[in-house]
Amino acid sequence: MHSLLYFWNDDVTPARREAAHTALETALRLQPDLPEVHLAQAYYQYWIVRDYEGARIIFERLRKNLPNSAEIVETLGYIARRQGRWMRAERILTQRSRLTRAIYTCAGKLPPCGKKCATSLPRCNATRKR
Repeated sequence: MHSLLYFWNDDVTPARREAAHTALETALRLQPDLPEVHLAQAYYQYWIVRDYEGARIIFERLRKNLPNSAEIVETLGYIARRQGRWMRAERILTQRSRLTRAIYTCAGKLPPCGKKCATSLPRCNATRKR
């Protein structure tokens, strides 16, 4: 949370930066193998330190362990964009879009066509029985 507040420019004080660092260090000490701790470490590198390459390396490692995480894929796309790797960013963000669509379709939140149904309609054309 501290890292996010810092990144969004809500609180860019040295105290907020130190709070983010302390929270990360505590998490690494208590649960160093937990994927969520490595995710926090990656965001710390990205949002606080602005070490995009360091963050990318951690996110890539996490992606191997959590291949269906749209959040990780999306963040890798944003990092590529910040690094000026426009084609890579576009490819990754397109992949994220496909991954999200597959997850929502499987969860029954989107019909197979990928179009969202209007809430006022009982079903869209893709899910209407013929």
